[in-house]
Amino acid sequence: MLKKGFSFFVLLFILTNNVLVAQVKFVATIVPNEIGKNEFAQLKLSVENAQNVEKIVTPNLNNFIVESGPNQETGFSDVNGVVKKYVALTYIIRPKSTGTITIPSTTAIADGVEYKSNGIKIKVGNISVGNSNAISPFGNMGIMPEPQTNYKDHIIKKGENAADKARQNMFVKVDVTKTTCFVGEPIVATYKLYTRLKSESNVVKNPSFNGFSVIDLEQPNSMYYSNETFKGKEYNVYTLRKAQLYPLQVGTFNLDEAEIENTVSFIKEEYIKGGTQNLFNAFGEAMVPETAFEKFKISLKNNSVSILVKPLPSKNIPVSFKGAVGRFQINATLEKDKFTTDETAKLRITLSGEGNLHLINIPEVKWPKNIEVFEPNTKEDLFKTTVPVSGTKTIEYPFVADSAGNYLLDSLQFSYFDDKTNLYKTIAVKPIAFTVSKGVLNKEKANTTELQKSTSWLNSFFSNRRLVISFFAIFALIVLFFWARKDKQKNIDQEAIKAAIAKENTLVEAKILFKEKDWLTQTKNCLEKENAEEFYKIVNTEMKIFLANKIRIDAAIISKNDIIEWLDAGKISLSTSMQVQNFINNVEAYLYNPFAEKQPMYMVYQEAEDIVQKIKEL
Repeated sequence: MLKKGFSFFVLLFILTNNVLVAQVKFVATIVPNEIGKNEFAQLKLSVENAQNVEKIVTPNLNNFIVESGPNQETGFSDVNGVVKKYVALTYIIRPKSTGTITIPSTTAIADGVEYKSNGIKIKVGNISVGNSNAISPFGNMGIMPEPQTNYKDHIIKKGENAADKARQNMFVKVDVTKTTCFVGEPIVATYKLYTRLKSESNVVKNPSFNGFSVIDLEQPNSMYYSNETFKGKEYNVYTLRKAQLYPLQVGTFNLDEAEIENTVSFIKEEYIKGGTQNLFNAFGEAMVPETAFEKFKISLKNNSVSILVKPLPSKNIPVSFKGAVGRFQINATLEKDKFTTDETAKLRITLSGEGNLHLINIPEVKWPKNIEVFEPNTKEDLFKTTVPVSGTKTIEYPFVADSAGNYLLDSLQFSYFDDKTNLYKTIAVKPIAFTVSKGVLNKEKANTTELQKSTSWLNSFFSNRRLVISFFAIFALIVLFFWARKDKQKNIDQEAIKAAIAKENTLVEAKILFKEKDWLTQTKNCLEKENAEEFYKIVNTEMKIFLANKIRIDAAIISKNDIIEWLDAGKISLSTSMQVQNFINNVEAYLYNPFAEKQPMYMVYQEAEDIVQKIKEL
């Protein structure tokens, strides 16, 4: 039987389209966290879920050159299925020296309360590592180069309206690969800036994608652009954001707007001498006075685009269908099909193909009797820049057989919806046979010997009448003693829970009812200790106790199958069910290979808290 250890909880993430009422959080992040000394990084200070952000204090950046910022950004973020409202300040920074540089925590005031952010570290080397190629030092897009073709629209004549001229020659547009799709079928949305002008442009609001799982394919970069003709006019075209979206729910969804602030530089016609070829370069060389330019600021947004998400066909849905959309293959192999009771065997299952692979799980194995299964190892090799996502997911189960014999693993079935043929398909692995022979350590013989010893001892015991009477008298006294203390043992306080967490193999019963605020108390406290191994063990234990309480199963014996069966029973929404299952599958990797950095631990705590908020009222 599958071991009852509960090593299944960490993040993820699958998505919901509802913005939940959650606690206000103030978080600092830096991307990338490892750069060369002449490269850039983006620092982001984000206040989440606040009604009114009054102030965000800039941290001490004396060790950096601030190339851009603070730039304010507002909107909704969609991170691994957790949708949050946020207000943020971003800075593009360049280090003054090499080494590991610490950016200290800072404060923000939101809804009348002061919050403190986390401190973060960035590693700076002497050699460029290429991590910051997508970070522009000009506030997302930066200064647009002059048009390759000889556009004359950047020349402004007397009497012309700069605002009208700018709007006639710049706009933001979103293109989608399709406007109708099935749940789980990907679409690609590309936000683009079309311009015939020279300008300095900044992305002040990134679009959010409520109701979708989001994988970014391209970020803003002012160095790369193409030429496109739109309605008879040629434009320089810059990509603001390109993402593949996987819808999670049925309905009509409006893709959010991107907002770009632009400072356009027009040249006054009276300052032009000679032709218009390479105007900006010519003026730069001729030291044209500042009065030759007329600058105008304009804010641009794209038109809204609606996506109709259709439900998957309701007829002929296979029993084993769990939401996979795309085209897949499944394979299962044993490391060897003949081994002894002394050996550990391995079953490896691989799911490969293309589709919403990052959102689905490998099906569970039905194990024969007398088989003891240990915690599986999981591995993902996904290509998220392809559309749809492609790659493989592999899970490896170590197991042993308690007794010799011939065994058979049942056929493993996996169903998916093929969005190209609009048909459900089921693939399967044939039953796998293997033979187990008796090992050198004869367990059955040892068990028989122990039983014989036990029987002999019992016969001796019951032949002594005084000893029997004394034993039962003592036993009765013990029963009376514990009966008298029964009422005092009903409630287990928080200290008992701490003790249970400290002992890896001891778990309190899930029947304990905590106060709502206490579900993740130890996890939150451990977050500040920066001990990754202890943190992941504690969040694993507290989440197990929480779910066991909801399912009404003893936490000491609850298994992954118990949780999945409860989720599949339809007690919670599909998106939350998928989120919990991903949480279960990912925690295992963290338990055996924990991230020591603070940010991953903080994200794990956020995900655990989000799951508790969604499920605790059920």
